[in-house]
Amino acid sequence: MHLIQKFIKKVGIDVKRIISIAIIVLALVLSGCGVPTKSEVAQISSKVEVKGERPTIHFLGQASYENDMNIVKDQLENAGFNVKMNIQPDYGSYRTQRQAGNYDIQIDDWMTVFGDPNYAMTALFSSTGSNSLLKDKHVDELLNKASTQNEVDVKQTYKQIEDEVVFDKGYMAPLYGSKKNLVYDNKVLDKNSVGLPNSRALIWQQFDYNNSKERDTRPLVMTQQDGEIPTLDPIRSIAPSVYSINMNMYTRLLLLDENDHLTTKGSLSRDYAVNKDNKAFYFLLRDDDYFAKVVNGEARNTGERVSAEDVKFSLDRARDKKSVPNNNTYNMHKHINDIKILTDDDINQLRKEKDKDDKSIYDKLIKAYNVKSLTTDGQKVNNKDGIYQIVKITTDQSMPREVNYLTHSSAGILSKKFVTEVNHQYPKGYGDSSTIPATSDGKNGLYASGAYIMTQKNTYQAEFQRNPGFNETEQDSYGPGKIKNITLKFNGDPNNALSELRNHSIDMLADVNQKHFDLIKSDKNLSIIRKNGRKSVFLMLNIKKGIFKTHPNLRQAVVNAIDQDQFIKFYRGDKFKIASPITPLVDTGNVQHQDLEKVEKAINQ
Repeated sequence: MHLIQKFIKKVGIDVKRIISIAIIVLALVLSGCGVPTKSEVAQISSKVEVKGERPTIHFLGQASYENDMNIVKDQLENAGFNVKMNIQPDYGSYRTQRQAGNYDIQIDDWMTVFGDPNYAMTALFSSTGSNSLLKDKHVDELLNKASTQNEVDVKQTYKQIEDEVVFDKGYMAPLYGSKKNLVYDNKVLDKNSVGLPNSRALIWQQFDYNNSKERDTRPLVMTQQDGEIPTLDPIRSIAPSVYSINMNMYTRLLLLDENDHLTTKGSLSRDYAVNKDNKAFYFLLRDDDYFAKVVNGEARNTGERVSAEDVKFSLDRARDKKSVPNNNTYNMHKHINDIKILTDDDINQLRKEKDKDDKSIYDKLIKAYNVKSLTTDGQKVNNKDGIYQIVKITTDQSMPREVNYLTHSSAGILSKKFVTEVNHQYPKGYGDSSTIPATSDGKNGLYASGAYIMTQKNTYQAEFQRNPGFNETEQDSYGPGKIKNITLKFNGDPNNALSELRNHSIDMLADVNQKHFDLIKSDKNLSIIRKNGRKSVFLMLNIKKGIFKTHPNLRQAVVNAIDQDQFIKFYRGDKFKIASPITPLVDTGNVQHQDLEKVEKAINQ
């Protein structure tokens, strides 16, 4: 051993460097990736020369992101930093640490679910953003400008925002965008009924069996990782565990289709129109959607039509920060200035109001649908006889993307009558999990305007049943649910969930780990749909305290230290490059890439 040590010393071999390279190679092999070439190893192992003491940064994240954190740690240490890891076991403990500011950098993600990235960037970087540490008037102005622009003009503004918050100031360091997938049992489900939306949650009413005779007898079995359902009030939680449920339990004025295009299909509107300055939005309501309730474990049509009064009630509470103790989405609807139910007295004004094509709102809605009368009474509506309701929403500024916000789960329509009664009688409020029984004979406190309603829930699963009064006359795939009953299992073990799918215990599984793709492709009973998703993963830097407040030059060192190609390789191509959470929806032309020369310049400044 002594002779080996003398030899190493003589030829100048860096033992620590050899061990470091070996560990990286082993990690890539175990992840299913090929062994890097010499040039790749050289790139991985190239280091920044630091003049003086290496800066130390504290890195916060969840256990679910441990692989990503290890990759980031290696990249930052090669870039001249010391990195101290703080890996929390779950989201709750991670959030506590984040709120206390116990980090210099933290790994986070954002899923944009309504086809427009402005809300994500506002939440992360505006002075009033729910996740923001930043107070920058210029950034606020850019974000507000973007919210008023159309799809063409907004690209340049989003590029400016990225330039400011990522490439100039280094408030964020992008890591990757996630692709999404859905694996399903092709022996059970009709492939033509299985869709994977870009942004929104799965559309439950579209799914159908190969054997249509099973629709009313066999439950469709799905799964999700988190079984904690704190509330089913759509404005009190947007947690992943309830988002998909609320999207399918409550109708909205508009929806996104699978390709992020706005549509009235499956919504409460027959049609809609927007005035020329994008400040007034008109929605012509359908008359064939009724609230469902649960009696003895079975969904029942209440006979209560989903009306304009319910729309006004629901959106008024959505835009009011104080309407409920935890209104998590009021910022999304804060630009709504007024919600009005139109009457016959308003019809003449509609002749004067023009859309962007200089066509009157009257021609678009009243004339086109042979509307004879407008009523404020939902029980008097009869579209066949020409009696309709129109809801007018006005905003405090030009808001061409307001229609996108109305597709979000927080814009779900509740029953004014029922929710008011429940909130008066029950201190915890409508939707609280304690109002959902574990058995079919328990009292159920839900009212649903959407395609399905939750009938019961326990620790292991939730049961849903088709709303018998949902959009009764709509015939396409956005109409009433094809399958009567749905079971949503709670399974926090992704590997076990895949085994259940292969054993035909569940019918579909979303976001399967890419390491299983070869196995899935080898199973003739399984089919997979894949596409680029809307989820971004990134580092947020603490600019309120710590090293990045006192040494802002180091932020740029972090941004330029990141090599997104390593994430793409590690995940076998199941990720893609991003410049910010804007990228999955709008290509600004910006590209982040590793530049160790810039890192060295910044870190030695």
